[in-house]
Amino acid sequence: VLNTLADNPNLVTPSIKSTLASLSRSNPTLLTTGPPPEPSTYQLKATALSQAVPFVGFGIMDNMIMILSGDYIDLTLGVMLGISTLCAAAVGNIISDLAGVGLGTVIEDFASRMGLPDPKLTSNQMKLRSVRFASQGGCAVGITIGCIIGMFPLLFIDSKKAEKQKKQSGLDMLFMDVVNEAKSLVGAEATTLFLVEGDELFARYVGGEESKHIKEIRMPLGSGIAGRVALTGDPAVIYDVREEPDFNPSYDSSTFKTKSMCCVPVKDVEGRVVGVVQAINKLPQRRDTGGGGGGKK
Repeated sequence: VLNTLADNPNLVTPSIKSTLASLSRSNPTLLTTGPPPEPSTYQLKATALSQAVPFVGFGIMDNMIMILSGDYIDLTLGVMLGISTLCAAAVGNIISDLAGVGLGTVIEDFASRMGLPDPKLTSNQMKLRSVRFASQGGCAVGITIGCIIGMFPLLFIDSKKAEKQKKQSGLDMLFMDVVNEAKSLVGAEATTLFLVEGDELFARYVGGEESKHIKEIRMPLGSGIAGRVALTGDPAVIYDVREEPDFNPSYDSSTFKTKSMCCVPVKDVEGRVVGVVQAINKLPQRRDTGGGGGGKK
């Protein structure tokens, strides 16, 4: 417009001159031609600050959601499905990015109501390298500060909890396989793996029909047949538990009755008893009839 008026002075009316003079007084850089003037230090600082504050909020939100969601996924799906911690963190990052899409405008609106200083730059000044550098620098500083603050949930998270649960889940599966294989090998109606915990013995893994009815069993070392085996380290084979004074019938349920029992101690490399494998009710051996001779096998 200014170039057109300069080339055609006959188009400049008194009203246009008055308007141009008013604009010149309110913003001296508005009517200048040629390269835009470099912004002042205050304008550059205001530009950096106006960009940094929203990114502080975005960094806090992004990092906090990623850490909390990744930790929750690691403790749930990570334990159940056996996925790695890095995979859980990647899923948490996806969740935080999706949250950023929805909450980004909320953070920007909140920052705009904070009364941050306006750099009052023209459209041409905003294209200057110094202004772009101040804007990008403010974004970088803001997101860095926000991400550091957003890591505060790490102060309250047990970083080893998920790893412990994954190891425990693997041990549970291994011990259940051992209990079930022992039941099949011995030919028992049910098997139980007791573990020593301090001065107590408790049933941790149960295989067979008994697993449907058993409740948590805890007994002092030396109490009951399994407790005696854990205390002495000597195996015990009981053909009729009714004749055994250490047998405690209170552990039987209304649908499961113990008749015979075999208890074997489980020892570590130093010979200390760490558990007891208990087999209950020896099943009668299966008899198959041969097709040719008709005899028993």
